[in-house]
Amino acid sequence: MKDIESPAIEGNADHLADHLREKLNFLQWKVQHGEHVPFRIEEIKERGFLVKVCGLFAFVAFRYMPWYYSDLSVWPVIFPLLKGKVLFGRVHSITISERIFILLDGKVHVFKKYDLEHHTAYRGIVSRKSDYGVFVELGHLFDWKCGSIEGLKHRSQFGKLKYFNEVQVGDKIEVYFLGMNADGQPCFGNARTDPAWYNGTLEAMTGQSVPVKVRNPYKMAPELLVNGRFRGIIPDIDKKKMMCKALNQLPDTAVILCRLVGLNKKRNKLNLEWLATDIEAYREAVLLSLGVQLSSGVVLSEKALINRIDEKVFLQLTGQDQSSSSTR
Repeated sequence: MKDIESPAIEGNADHLADHLREKLNFLQWKVQHGEHVPFRIEEIKERGFLVKVCGLFAFVAFRYMPWYYSDLSVWPVIFPLLKGKVLFGRVHSITISERIFILLDGKVHVFKKYDLEHHTAYRGIVSRKSDYGVFVELGHLFDWKCGSIEGLKHRSQFGKLKYFNEVQVGDKIEVYFLGMNADGQPCFGNARTDPAWYNGTLEAMTGQSVPVKVRNPYKMAPELLVNGRFRGIIPDIDKKKMMCKALNQLPDTAVILCRLVGLNKKRNKLNLEWLATDIEAYREAVLLSLGVQLSSGVVLSEKALINRIDEKVFLQLTGQDQSSSSTR
């Protein structure tokens, strides 16, 4: 569809009935004066909508509607909520033969800016579903005056997998607005979700060094907290026996330096890497577990630390001492 100032008009209207010619003349007058015309959604077709404009039937293709869906299958889902609504467009072309065929371009419609309230519940319609979540449309709650308000609710936000599997396209579900993601799209979740998980805040921290507080009052399985609110894990730490032992020896509320390497949205935990630059806390914890006192200010690499520890004790610490395990 070309970007033109006035529509292309083909054919002669002399044979039309007086009432049709009158409506057509009025439509042409509005176009000649540069006015956008209101059109009402009437029926859905395979590639677009049959609409009414100035009392005449016209057609608007899906790709020339005022907003866009990457998946055209969404249009039939929302049509029951869109039928009868009035939007604005411009006439692209008018073809007159035995009938009048009018093509409209709805992309000129101007929408209001929507303002969703954080952690407020909205009841939307599931417009599409994927392996990683469902897309929920809220535009109808604002009478489409803000256009489409479609956002993702991640599958992890459903709690149990069976709840996610039960949701179908076309269902109306309750979602909570968490904020906007890095692409400016709304993110939805449940009432307990921290918005930072889905609005891009934590993604922006990926690769950065962050202080991590170790909560371990009972010397069992320590809890790692980033910024006092996000739980973290060091992946496969159980396979790194020396590091695991060191972490368990840290005092409650100790702070270590880690790199944020990824997000585990399924478990709502941050994947962390204990940095080598934080070896001071690491080595002191290991030596403390061995009853070794280290003078302050001495910095050792992990290799030097291993050399400093009695070989047999080190093997026992890392689970590599086969003789000790076989004699039990």
